[in-house]
Amino acid sequence: MNEKLIEKKEEFYLLSEEIHDLLMKRQEIIEEIHELEDEVLYEVAI
Repeated sequence: MNEKLIEKKEEFYLLSEEIHDLLMKRQEIIEEIHELEDEVLYEVAI
């Protein structure tokens, strides 16, 4: 029973790390999109 709990905690920790990594990647992509939008707006303004 205790082993099962330890396994679940480890699984939860790994999933939490994966979620964190995905959220960080998402943030990077959002920042890239904003930079591209700024470039497009600048080009259109010229």
